[in-house]
Amino acid sequence: MIRYAAAVVVALAMVATVPPPNAAATFPGSNGEIALNRWTKGQTDIWTVDRVTGQTSRLTRSRNFNEVTPDWSADGTRIAFSRCAVAEPTQCELWVMNVDSGDKRQLTFTDKMEEGSPTWAPDGTEIAYTLRNKDSQSIWVITADGRSKRRLTKKRFDSFPEWSPDGSRIAYSSRHKLIEDIWLVDVDGSDATQLTFGRRDAEHPDWSPDGESILFSRGGDIWAAEVEDDDRAERITRTNRRWEFAPTYSPDGSEVAYTALMRNGEIAIWVMAADGSDRTRLTRASRDFFPDWRAD
Repeated sequence: MIRYAAAVVVALAMVATVPPPNAAATFPGSNGEIALNRWTKGQTDIWTVDRVTGQTSRLTRSRNFNEVTPDWSADGTRIAFSRCAVAEPTQCELWVMNVDSGDKRQLTFTDKMEEGSPTWAPDGTEIAYTLRNKDSQSIWVITADGRSKRRLTKKRFDSFPEWSPDGSRIAYSSRHKLIEDIWLVDVDGSDATQLTFGRRDAEHPDWSPDGESILFSRGGDIWAAEVEDDDRAERITRTNRRWEFAPTYSPDGSEVAYTALMRNGEIAIWVMAADGSDRTRLTRASRDFFPDWRAD
């Protein structure tokens, strides 16, 4: 099973192997900047990139920690992320950052567990995330002040939660019979429903801003599935020159940002039209991944 801290290490080391996971929620609005992870000088930090100019800005620089999997709040003022100790990569906690002030606050305090892949509720009061404990992982929900949390799913391998724009459901990856597919569950943990049925793992779900479709990655390509039409998925990208994964819709729904692992070993953020056309490389550093698009 792919894990968060391990995923960061794999992302930096691989040249043509299975890529790391991510999750990213997109809320409706006008297209703002894109948050991402960038590896530099032996650690991973959170940066942003402007979709139009390509200009990047660094948001975190904590020594001895990898800060990963950024997720914008619906109002665009906060980013939830996971901070993992470089010396102890399986120790990952959830943090929240105020983007304007730069103030950061630790949300979870759980010894020797991986807590990552946060996703905001639309009203900003809760955050869903994955908690990995020994040989299992499940979806949990914590209040934005960190005072209470609850377990949402009970299966052995559930991960990568994504809150729907209307706040009613959460999409996630779940492993059954050795294959991961995308599932949906109500926010109270009821009515878990399988959305995709495939022979290869389906991971990294992301809701469209209108809540009608979900992007995900499968076999190195980006796919989309209609929420109300299970077992019907459309392949958006087809390439044997890049491994494409971790998609995130733009807030207006017209574009998709995603991570691409190229044959030369570089990992960069790319952008394309929602139908898979007009693919362009957005970032030029050699290790950029895990994008999440801000709604302005």
